[in-house]
This record gives sequence, C-alpha cells and structure tokens, in this order.
Amino acid sequence: MLNGCTKTICSIEKQDTKYIFKDCNETHIWETDNDNLSQALRSKTKQYIKDCQDTVFASDDQMVWILATKDVNGVPSYKNVAVCKYFKYAMAEINVHIKQLVDIIQDKSLKAQKYKDLWNSDEVSEIVFQEVNIDMYIEKLKKQTDLQERAPYIYSLISTNEVDTTISSKSILRKNQAEFIEGKIAKDYNLKISGIWNPSSLGIDGDIYNYYDKLM
Repeated sequence: MLNGCTKTICSIEKQDTKYIFKDCNETHIWETDNDNLSQALRSKTKQYIKDCQDTVFASDDQMVWILATKDVNGVPSYKNVAVCKYFKYAMAEINVHIKQLVDIIQDKSLKAQKYKDLWNSDEVSEIVFQEVNIDMYIEKLKKQTDLQERAPYIYSLISTNEVDTTISSKSILRKNQAEFIEGKIAKDYNLKISGIWNPSSLGIDGDIYNYYDKLM
C-alpha cells in the first residue's frame, strides 16, 4: 500500500560510531562532531518544503509520517508511524527523534531508549523518515480493497458524502483518514510487536489496528 504514496523527509546513516544526517535529496548536511545540528534540522525542513512546492506532500492539515530502518542493501523495515495535526508539529517531533537517534540529547526516557535501540541490529545502517500522502493512500485503498462493500461503516470513516462538504465535516474526515492510515500501517507492518508503535489514547488509530487484527 505504501508504494508510490511516500516521500523521504530525511535520513540518518551510521558508519561505525559516526552519524551522517541527510536531507530529502540525500545531501549530507551534518555529521558527528559538527556542532551545528540545529542549523541542519532547519535546513532539512526548508529543503523538504522547497521540494514539495506544487506537490501533494508537506500538507499543513494532518500529517502522517513513518520511520523505517534500512539494511546495507537498502531494504526497509518499518518501525513506527505517527500523525501530527500540523506540519510544523511533525517536524518538531521528528527533530526530537533525530536528536535521540544521534545521541545528542541526554534523554533517559523509555521512549528515547526505544529509538536508540533501533541501531542495535548489526544489519541496520540507515534510518529514514518519510511522509505518507493521505489522499494518495486513501485512493489506493479504495481501488485495491473491497472495504466499502465489506465494511460500509469503517469505509464511512475515510469517505464522505459529496453533499456534506462543510469546513467542519472536511476537518473531521481528514483527522479520521490520518488516524485510519496510522492504525492500518501499524497492523500491516506489525509495528506493535516488531516496531515501537503504540496507539494513541484518543483517536481511532488503535480501533483500526484492532479491526484489521481481528480479520487476520
């Protein structure tokens, strides 16, 4: 489902004890012993926005991002997925995780340790953050599954009646779509078991995960 629906935001490559931080164009913008990580984080965001001009990515109305580890052959293994209400919130959240991954901030929380532990496998050489385009994913889901016939109520969470096009209804739909995608990706890639994903205390992501889990 993710093929053709994602765009790389940034990535971190590890070479022995050295970290290399790259933007969406795979340009090296920071590496270990360079003190100016904050500037690199800003540069990453600016470049991503620039690359996404006139595209369907970098939306400021609900943003879904995913994290994948890659082995030496570039094969991805998805580990986490999250939703943020605004683009700037997503970038701030990702920036914190980048600092955890390159061990810049002394964060001893369990969540921070889970991110650091992603490097523990000898096969992991790179960690990538990507945006999932909501519209592209939903359209692909509609075309490739029989969700509308099999589960019309679940389908109604991601598709609205053409007559109901108020600002409020669009806002509710967008939120549901983003959380639906989070829950489905989490189940598709078993992120609750083999990743570091946890359902939110509010929202439908956990319910969607459970819905697809019971179908298995």
